[in-house]
Amino acid sequence: MPGMDGNLREQNYLDPHALLRRLALTPGLWVGDFGVGAGGHFVTPTAKAVGTNGGVVMFDILKSALSGAMSRAKLSGVGNYRAVWTNLEIYEGAPGVADNTLDAGLLINVLHQSTKHKDILAEIQRMLKSGAKLLIADWQPEVNTAIAPPAERRLADGYVEQLAKEVGFAPLERFEIKPYHWGLVLAKT
Repeated sequence: MPGMDGNLREQNYLDPHALLRRLALTPGLWVGDFGVGAGGHFVTPTAKAVGTNGGVVMFDILKSALSGAMSRAKLSGVGNYRAVWTNLEIYEGAPGVADNTLDAGLLINVLHQSTKHKDILAEIQRMLKSGAKLLIADWQPEVNTAIAPPAERRLADGYVEQLAKEVGFAPLERFEIKPYHWGLVLAKT
């Protein structure tokens, strides 16, 4: 699977606080940041939203990305996180993360980096509790900007929603994230 270290320029177009509001996070929850990337752009706001009785589990295939995300979180003053080095394309591949353990999840700018979209969604579905929400954001297929991945790598939100249904998610919300992304909120059934 290609590296999940997201380009920081692309992440700056996504407001973590606005997106996290869609998950209605509360203190004590544990949230998976699937494909966290070296910038760990969502770790600090997520960790603060769930408080010290909750936390963030950061997943990435690149050890360097996990190290970068942990450094950024530490510098921001949060400590309620842990890192899991894994390939999300492998079912039951995340070491130390049991089935039905996470309260919510984030999958931000990751799916376009793989060809195994359904496998990634199935592995995430395995780790989320029943009723848990998953927020997905990725590049609009028709966007025209130099910072976007190649057009042939971008996925339509409807395609991702259909795959998610096939692995046990129900759609709750579909939305546009201007200027370059689409978003979905799903619930594990």
